[in-house]
Amino acid sequence: MKPVLVFISVCLLAIAAAGAFTLGQQKWTPVPPGGPDSSPDYSWEKSDSGCLRPTDQTYRARLDALGALLFGAAPSEITGCVTTVYLENKYSNNSPYNIQNHAGLDLRAKIGTPVYSPVSGTVIWQELNPSKETSTLTIETSDRAYNVVFIHCSVHTKAIRDPVRKGELICRTGDVGAAAAHLHIEVKPVGKDAPNLKGMSGGRGVCLKSSFTNGWDETTQAYTRLTKPGCSLADVMANTVDPTILTSGASTPSSTDRPQGPASASGTRARQEALVAPLKNQEANLGCGWIVSAPTIGEGNVFSSDLEDSLILMNIEGKDIRLTLKSSTGTPAKVGDTLRRTFAAPGIVVTAIFKVSEVCLPDNEECEVTRFKVVFDVYKGGAHQRFTGTAMTGC
Repeated sequence: MKPVLVFISVCLLAIAAAGAFTLGQQKWTPVPPGGPDSSPDYSWEKSDSGCLRPTDQTYRARLDALGALLFGAAPSEITGCVTTVYLENKYSNNSPYNIQNHAGLDLRAKIGTPVYSPVSGTVIWQELNPSKETSTLTIETSDRAYNVVFIHCSVHTKAIRDPVRKGELICRTGDVGAAAAHLHIEVKPVGKDAPNLKGMSGGRGVCLKSSFTNGWDETTQAYTRLTKPGCSLADVMANTVDPTILTSGASTPSSTDRPQGPASASGTRARQEALVAPLKNQEANLGCGWIVSAPTIGEGNVFSSDLEDSLILMNIEGKDIRLTLKSSTGTPAKVGDTLRRTFAAPGIVVTAIFKVSEVCLPDNEECEVTRFKVVFDVYKGGAHQRFTGTAMTGC
């Protein structure tokens, strides 16, 4: 009997249906929000055969477009329908499985179904070892914007360093590391989850709820196996993007406008969505703290925070959203230094790169602020907006 690792249940089983029907011909039932088969930003329906589709027509068109890019035809009950959604938290309470938060999309396909690349780029990771239940192919897009990860294929037609053209055959679907044949696709911005070219959590394509290490236990006064907190929904959102971002219409989104807003079913590029607006509360954090202005967004501050990062605000889709600081790296001591920060709220991830443009001189006692040039990336569901601005912090 074929050995199956614990984490193979990460991806929903692909049902081998007897006959193919179009997705529109099936009976669909609403999926309860917050539970299995749901995601934070979209409402879903499930068919009798186990296919999932969003009620949002624009997002459904993007999923259909992605399926067509990958399999060369519109999704059906047999090939290309979604069986596990992006950000699904189905497994968080599924003991004994130590996994949560799906980092990509699962698409149904029989063993041996051809998979075509939705992007142009270069293979940067390739691993296929059925005896160890591992199968991963990772393509870095030609603009070096994204790493696109394909998991569970039975055959790879590309090797590391091979160039790839959009529409070129890259693998054939399989059940390597899975209980049933399907394709897991995961998209990570280059530089995110950097040590791992496979998929979140060592190729599983999900978060681990906890991890373990050997360390000193003060209670027992001995070295023992200690539990460390695992990653969360915010971690998945900070390190991956919705795979439908690849349906922007070009081979990959350009470095200046990625990701794009919703695409039509034909894959044509849609106008980028404007998520961010000037803060409604322009008086917040006007003492000591951070403020950011962006003329391309509008007049006034678009972001503010106190120095303790306890009140962080950004207007997203017309509301002042309170964000939480998730990570901060870098020391902005001199001109040219970089500070990278990640913020999050339910269903939202905001990343910012602050580059110091002006610091106080040692003999200038009246100077109390440091100034920056800043690039923001705001993600909400499958939508994204990038903008630049100027920032200052101090009193």
